[in-house]
Amino acid sequence: MRVVQSQQLSIGEIDVSKIKFDAKSRDDIPKILRGLQQLYTDPVLRAATFELLARQVAPRVNKSNRRPGMTLWTILVCGVIRLDLNIDYDRLHELVNHHNTIREMLGHGAFADVSYHHQTLKDNVALLTPELLGEINQLVVQAGHGLIKKWEEGALRGRCDSKVAHQEYLDAAQRYLDKARQTIVELDAQGHADFLDLVKKEEIEGFMAHADRQIDQVRRRVIEGAVIGHEEKVFSIFQPHTEWISKGKAGVPVELGVKVCILEDQHQFILHHQVMQRQSDDQVCLDMVVQAKNRFPKLNACSFDKGLHSTANQAALKEQLELVALPRKGKLSQETQATEQAPAFARARRAHSAVESAINALEVHGLDRCPDHGIHGFKPYVALAVLARNSM
Repeated sequence: MRVVQSQQLSIGEIDVSKIKFDAKSRDDIPKILRGLQQLYTDPVLRAATFELLARQVAPRVNKSNRRPGMTLWTILVCGVIRLDLNIDYDRLHELVNHHNTIREMLGHGAFADVSYHHQTLKDNVALLTPELLGEINQLVVQAGHGLIKKWEEGALRGRCDSKVAHQEYLDAAQRYLDKARQTIVELDAQGHADFLDLVKKEEIEGFMAHADRQIDQVRRRVIEGAVIGHEEKVFSIFQPHTEWISKGKAGVPVELGVKVCILEDQHQFILHHQVMQRQSDDQVCLDMVVQAKNRFPKLNACSFDKGLHSTANQAALKEQLELVALPRKGKLSQETQATEQAPAFARARRAHSAVESAINALEVHGLDRCPDHGIHGFKPYVALAVLARNSM
């Protein structure tokens, strides 16, 4: 039976609330574990988090059957540590098996001989879906707001912006195409011994198709002078969801990746995020505010970059917020100038640049490069990075 967390302490095990940390340590791990300890020791927050984990992790699997497996608390801890430290599964494997304080947080005492296999960690952390992580993140942010000493009752002010999560790419596969074709011929001549051979052949043929497309497009573009339609282009043969993004920033005219929009409050909690597949900033800003307000009704103001402006957005956002600090493009009317020079609008715009620190923090906590494959791996990776940052 898979459980959320064992209720019975084993010999040598320390209750999570009693785990001690070096207050003078400047390392990230104690900070991460203190955030997790707060989540665990707050009875309301813990109960709500555990209920979500029990209900949404592999919902079609009967958790009262089969082997116990990793506890759901352990899965969450491993996921948060992985993203907060921005590490791969090799280092996570080392830490969960040999770092004493982390093992205490996982529920293993000094005499416990529990160890985790590398593949077990990958398979279990992958059970954390973006939807589940979003709901847990909402609980964490609400609890965080409750801990802020100077909580401004009744008002949340947001800052909304987007970033690009980077990937590594291959420019071309042409020099491998002839070798790949020869390999296919040899495999066919030898016969396929088992299913694995067929899988390898299919993989090679997939890359060959990419190479053929590259050759065709180079010929049409460079030799024949044709224009290649944007919808025909593939910017990563390993991550086909990768997009060509022109942000218009000085020194970085173009980036490759997938944009992520975030909405952060004045207390530096990320209230909501959205993976932007083939969407521009102005297409998601209204939905960002609506979704954030659904989770945090006290949100009453938000600032935006000028790139999110549209007449429709200006009107729709005013129905959602008391203050919309969204600068207009082009020449401004006297009425618009008066609006943008108002003290509240000006204060929101001055504070807006702070959202860049949240974007930088997400890059530090795993979003500089996503090692998980495909868009279905990318989305939970982003959600876990947001939760990890808010927990810390």
